[in-house]
Amino acid sequence: MAIKRKILPSSPSVDIQRVFYMARVFPVNHGILMANLFDYNENFFLRQVGSNITSVNGLPRLTNNSLESFHNALRNKCNSP
Repeated sequence: MAIKRKILPSSPSVDIQRVFYMARVFPVNHGILMANLFDYNENFFLRQVGSNITSVNGLPRLTNNSLESFHNALRNKCNSP
């Protein structure tokens, strides 16, 4: 599921809901019980936060979390894995 987690925020905000529903079908088709996780993500990220905030498409930083972005830049300057 990590791949789908990266695909969703990278999508343009107008496509996030469509991509989310496509990703939601995968575990159902493979017998993986994840309905509660998808319900939470839908209710929080799509309905409360909104796809315009969730999407990092076209932004110079590939995160919507400024602290995460700062930590990653600092880690890269220190040449740390």
